[in-house]
Amino acid sequence: MRAPEPEQHGEDNNDEDWLVIDAKAAPRQREEPHFEVWHENWDAWQTFLACGTQWVAGLQGATGLNYPALESVMRMRGIPPEQQPEIFEKVRLIETGVLKAFAKQRAQEQAKQKAQPRS
Repeated sequence: MRAPEPEQHGEDNNDEDWLVIDAKAAPRQREEPHFEVWHENWDAWQTFLACGTQWVAGLQGATGLNYPALESVMRMRGIPPEQQPEIFEKVRLIETGVLKAFAKQRAQEQAKQKAQPRS
């Protein structure tokens, strides 16, 4: 995307002159993977997503979710207290899968770094 030079801006210019979009330079939309969430797991999935900023991190990256925050999120989302233990366990399963994916990604990045020639 390019904007016209400042001297080109004037009262005679229409809106189309203000912004020129170069189709070749436009970023390509990344296709997000499609997946389904079973109905019985929907509350756990939505709770996990609501905890997106509640990761505890160490030197090697995320180590897990902040469980007191998870409890607060369940309460704020209106999950009945009798359902919270089940939702908590489901969120922990999601968390475990994400942590494994993070570890795999970290290992791949480290392998790439080791494979690069040093100057």
